[in-house]
Amino acid sequence: MNILVIHNTCRYLGGAETVLGYLLGGSAAAQGSHWTVAIGSDSRVAELVPSSMRAVVIPGNEDARPIRLLQQLMALWRAHRRQRFDAIHAWAARDWELASLLGRWIRRPAVGTLHDHPRARYHSPRRQQLMRRCAGWGLSRVVCVSHALREACAEAGYPRERLTVIHNGLPWPAGSAGARREGECRIGYLGVFSELKGLPWLFELADGLAAQVGGGWEWVIGGAAQDDDGRNMVASIQERYQGRPWWSRVRWIGWVERRFEFLRSLDLLVFPTQEFDCLPTVLIEAGACGVPVLASRRGGVPEIVADGETGWLMDPGATAAAVEVLSRLVRDPAARWAASQRAMARARDEFALEKMVARYGQLYCSLAS
Repeated sequence: MNILVIHNTCRYLGGAETVLGYLLGGSAAAQGSHWTVAIGSDSRVAELVPSSMRAVVIPGNEDARPIRLLQQLMALWRAHRRQRFDAIHAWAARDWELASLLGRWIRRPAVGTLHDHPRARYHSPRRQQLMRRCAGWGLSRVVCVSHALREACAEAGYPRERLTVIHNGLPWPAGSAGARREGECRIGYLGVFSELKGLPWLFELADGLAAQVGGGWEWVIGGAAQDDDGRNMVASIQERYQGRPWWSRVRWIGWVERRFEFLRSLDLLVFPTQEFDCLPTVLIEAGACGVPVLASRRGGVPEIVADGETGWLMDPGATAAAVEVLSRLVRDPAARWAASQRAMARARDEFALEKMVARYGQLYCSLAS
């Protein structure tokens, strides 16, 4: 089977691109399929394409110009004539219209994966309308990365019968999981510094924790602000809390390149997001490293974290209740350790790369047959 994957609008590598790299790498090792990856001339996705796969460079179309869309179609039609595709996969929502048109033209099924909320703030009303039309007309299936996202798509007017769920999967990280440690509880945060990711609430939790548990813990903050709003927010947090006695327990370590190494150094990860997060990769990574989490009950988070078993869930804004749980976990290393072992087993069973690759392979075969 010949699969065409389209993802041509990316000038940076984010979470969706990381998972695409995992999918391509896992599929390169699988038998019975051949892959072509369509990318823009300025796309960093080229770094993720295995040497065994063919890359086709097509014109970029960041501003959605019709003439560029036509040029992209012609480039992919020529590629199809050289090696006929059996299925087309648009990896991101901005690739859906190209995959829809090409699929109709060459009479092949087209699939589109959705990694974010269909009504996310960064999708303009025009883009949201175009996505709904592609889901109802050009795409044979829309793959949602969580059941929560599938429900959000149905509520947004997507045809429910065309929606399917395939969870993202990760390769098992090299090295062993973090060992059980004695002494201070090392609590961590890993992610972008923003209001929606919950960084201000994170420090409200730290303030409440200090009031209940004077010592025996430290907080390690990994990540960075991506814009002026994020930098101003960090400055505001520092101004508000730097006079607190516990401020010296907070370590800011900047952007983290070796994510698994960072996660293995933690006893607990806190994920305080305030927004709908479809399937946070960092929580799957934490599970693979044997790190339990305290996470907001938002979006697809409950599909990763089994409350009270592999971690703990908290309702955004319910600070007092969240502080109670956090204080108990700081005092109870045995509970953290038991959850870490269950989290690792769940990550291996539910979010393995091999499982994601197999699910996509089954989807392609079912549509192309």
